[in-house]
Amino acid sequence: MVAISIITSRLRAPRERAIPLPHHAGSQYDTISTMSRKVQGGASLLVGWRLGGKHVLIVGGGKEASGRVFFALDADAKVTIVCPASGLNDDVELRINNGELIHLDRNFHENDLDTADMVLSCIDQHEESRRIAVLCRARRIPVNCADIPELCDFYFFAQYRDGPVQFGISTNGCGPRIGARLRDLVVKALPEETAAAVDRIGRLRRKIRESDPDPNSSGRRMTWLSRLCDGYTFEEMAQLDDQDLLTVLESYERGDSEPPPAPTKKSQSRLVNESRVKSPSDSSSTSTNKGLVEHAQTLPIIGGVVNLVASATGTAWNITSSTVTGTVQTASSMGAQVYDISTTYASALKETGAGYAHHAKIRAEDVVETGLRSLPQPVSQFVRGGLNLLPLPIHVSRNPRGRLVLVGAGPGDPGLLTVRALEAMRQADLVVSDQLIPSGITDLVPGKRLHLVQKKVQGRSDIAQNDANETCLAALNRGLDVVRLKGGDPFLFGRGGEEIAFFREHGFEADIVPGISSCIAAPESALIPVTHRGVADQLMVLSGRGEGGAYPNVPSYYEKRTTVVLMAVGRLEGLVELMLNSGYPNDVPAAVVEKGCWGKEVERVVQGTLETIYGKVLEAKVGAPALLIVGKAVSVLREDDPDSSLLIDNINKLDLD
Repeated sequence: MVAISIITSRLRAPRERAIPLPHHAGSQYDTISTMSRKVQGGASLLVGWRLGGKHVLIVGGGKEASGRVFFALDADAKVTIVCPASGLNDDVELRINNGELIHLDRNFHENDLDTADMVLSCIDQHEESRRIAVLCRARRIPVNCADIPELCDFYFFAQYRDGPVQFGISTNGCGPRIGARLRDLVVKALPEETAAAVDRIGRLRRKIRESDPDPNSSGRRMTWLSRLCDGYTFEEMAQLDDQDLLTVLESYERGDSEPPPAPTKKSQSRLVNESRVKSPSDSSSTSTNKGLVEHAQTLPIIGGVVNLVASATGTAWNITSSTVTGTVQTASSMGAQVYDISTTYASALKETGAGYAHHAKIRAEDVVETGLRSLPQPVSQFVRGGLNLLPLPIHVSRNPRGRLVLVGAGPGDPGLLTVRALEAMRQADLVVSDQLIPSGITDLVPGKRLHLVQKKVQGRSDIAQNDANETCLAALNRGLDVVRLKGGDPFLFGRGGEEIAFFREHGFEADIVPGISSCIAAPESALIPVTHRGVADQLMVLSGRGEGGAYPNVPSYYEKRTTVVLMAVGRLEGLVELMLNSGYPNDVPAAVVEKGCWGKEVERVVQGTLETIYGKVLEAKVGAPALLIVGKAVSVLREDDPDSSLLIDNINKLDLD
């Protein structure tokens, strides 16, 4: 197993990635969710151990000790090395002579541990290292013994540090040299501006905390900074000077929902200023647009992007001015905006690569949309139609207002998507998806923008919901067709009704595409019929996590009811207790289905009784998403489980005609 830990001296590391839209609720939690992964075991807990002022005892002074001494000193630890002078490495001896550490010129004594907070054994005598490890554990002192993995409480990484950025790669004792090779590969892939970017963001983070120290503001601070880190390139973050930091801080203090665009540096500012057309009051529209095109052709850009956009804008402008009177100045102003942003877009494409280009492209579309809306409606509609006929490098919506579709993605199997759902996903300009939806479904939108909302973990589901709402709203206001993709069915514990109400408040009505709910599909995939004649004539569906994290209200037991609890695995022990208190028998059949309908290679069914199911789920290390099924229907068709209370004899007696 290879482990990677990245530390930014308690700062948030910026991420170099293109974003599909301005992030309206942050993305600081868009790392791979632990809730959807199976525990493998055998890993190390990756942490950044703060050793400032603590005592590190190093036994031995050879080559291995040399590296340990450096890392401990670099972490501001107080280092003592125990080793006869004859065994000292030149590098270690030099540090001793420089007064960087304390040297005890002898072999190890047990009382050397009296003041130690950490012990590093770097000697070749394995039996002595083993004795040191035993003594350390008796005193609860963490110990590392070089080249003896089984004696180590922790391992050293193949490390790299540049200012506030520090990361390491561990192979958990399997192959340190492989870890070093992997480290070198990662270092080569780092942007040159990484350390400077992290330093600037760290300074900004401190300024924001000083300006807004309220603990209740921590969610907003983290969300706001994450949007900035996602939206700026490393180069842009590295170039933030003191004035830029103040400008960004002022945006936060004003309560802006989005960080401001990255400050444009002088070289780029000159390009934008030089590319601006004259005042909209200029008398000759033809010469103005001709000048735009001619100037575009002289710019040192790739692929003739500016030439294309400027020409297209000029063509649309001429059509407009010759068709509708009194709109020349407004259309010219729109043309200037499109031209300016397109010039910036093309320059960014050349200078900073595809990631920034995609971000600039989105910003360009915002400016174009603003310009189009400033025109009278008949003119705007006419221009939109003309621009959609041209091969522009930016998307221009046909309508000034977007369209929203709430789509139920079903339980996870792409084959269980409805035809309407698949059609809506493929036609959308943007698909905003929950993170628990498998990639097999989200991969069905190739070439489209896909935004994954934050994982809805305990205590942060409202933040994740706001992320989805605000992202959709921003796209709708830009005229995009948006699909809000939700697991199962939008109206079955999917907060679909809340989303309908939210978008109504902002003037948008949503279309609904129902989805197959996992409350029926997952039991079916596990060969559990939720209703069965003579066995179960009722189905009750509950949510394991209600509003504010509340447990559900469990009615009294009825022997012919099948109870399905969604989002159950993290609260299974409490749910079982609730059911037992509501009169459910200890021996009533129960099952937990993990990743139901996600595919037989990942789907798992754990079966037992209400009394045994919690222990079985713990033993099997079941993770989310998973649901609980309780009732006699669980064992109707699953006769192969010895813990089930089978009803086959009773079923055979039923009149099934």
